[in-house]
Amino acid sequence: MSNATLSSLAILKVNWDQSRADFIDILVPFVAEALRRSQAKAVSAPDIQSVLERDFGLEIPLSCLRTVLNRAAKH
Repeated sequence: MSNATLSSLAILKVNWDQSRADFIDILVPFVAEALRRSQAKAVSAPDIQSVLERDFGLEIPLSCLRTVLNRAAKH
């Protein structure tokens, strides 16, 4: 397990314990940061998925990622 993965999982655990939000809401900050780091001119789930895996060590299936993106758009 990489340091990025371990750090990301630790952040997810702390946020889960403190916020009592659902798991989708816990992932929104990671997706927002992936959007910020993305070099793409348009948002695409596969691009965000690549950034999440590369920078945070999080492998999120596209169907789940689309749900998180929809939740982020509502916020």
